[in-house]
Amino acid sequence: MCLAVAGCATMHTTLRYRLTVVVDTPQGIRTGSSVVEVKGYLSPAFPGPQAGGARLYAKGEATPVKLGKDKYLFAVFCWVSPPSRTFTMLTEPFRDQLPPRSPDPSAIDKSMMTEFRALADAKGVREVKPEDYPVIATFADNMDPYSIRIAPATELSKILPGYRVVRMTIEITDAPVSHNILNILPWLRQGGIGFLNPDVERNRLDRIEGSLEELPVYQLLTNTNFINNIEFTKSYKNYKLYQDKNRDGSPHPVRH
Repeated sequence: MCLAVAGCATMHTTLRYRLTVVVDTPQGIRTGSSVVEVKGYLSPAFPGPQAGGARLYAKGEATPVKLGKDKYLFAVFCWVSPPSRTFTMLTEPFRDQLPPRSPDPSAIDKSMMTEFRALADAKGVREVKPEDYPVIATFADNMDPYSIRIAPATELSKILPGYRVVRMTIEITDAPVSHNILNILPWLRQGGIGFLNPDVERNRLDRIEGSLEELPVYQLLTNTNFINNIEFTKSYKNYKLYQDKNRDGSPHPVRH
């Protein structure tokens, strides 16, 4: 496997971006932001053509917006539907500062990495187009991963009536990567949770054929859509609260 190390990749670039989410609520405007680090490189076609191409690896968290006491919504980390639009979410707001993309299909990966390299020097705070917004999620109980509710950001009122995403902005920054979400969702430290949508996870456990393919892709969220490549180096007192609520040791939904 070709890893993102010197000698195995070309056009290696690392950047950080801050995503800010502004939400109109019945109590007024609420805002949240997070900083994510993205490493991009062009992988050689070795040992075969399928191994080559543009690669992006991200480190960071979903963007939390505090709505009230123990109530949050999250712009889900690194998940735009379809997922290929994550690159578009990063680049399109800065289109006037980036080189044009090559029309040659055989050069598309190199062209994308040229854009990504230029993106590292982009200036200003730019608005993200609504069609490129990440999916929004919220939890009825922050200690219960299966209490999740999910919706496209432009349809937030379907899961939170009276709430609306006003805008999302993005900027390139040197600020540290955010490390806050484990204080809000301590169960993210626990492995084996599977899909957060309880119906999806139940179908997976029961091996119901074709059940996943029939769902919108944004319904297939896992814990890696909230935190990715972050080391768990601290002790979080709230994590014990989640363990106490699941004394049987099984994080999966109960089958009916």
